Amino acid sequence: MFAPVLVVLVVTSLGAGCGRKPSNDIPNSPASTEVSDVTHPDSQAMDQVLAELTQTVRKYAMEKQTVPRSLDELVAAGYLRGLPALPAGKTFGISKDLKVHLR
Repeated sequence: MFAPVLVVLVVTSLGAGCGRKPSNDIPNSPASTEVSDVTHPDSQAMDQVLAELTQTVRKYAMEKQTVPRSLDELVAAGYLRGLPALPAGKTFGISKDLKVHLR
């Protein structure tokens, strides 16, 4: 008696979202992320910026099925509004595990 009820509940919950149409108010283009400027490489704020950039790189890689060569690619694709200021003599790098770091 319990098994048929459970099967019906599982099947109904799985099929509940199948006929839904996408909402028209959700854009197909990626939402741009604005990352704040930081000039001190050891600051907690820079760690936050790198974490936000890492999340954006991973989102891009997942949606595009390709790893970006640089953060400029993310700007061109609309994933970032711009790049934050870098500490003097530093550049952004993207590691094999898709983490953004300073070089």
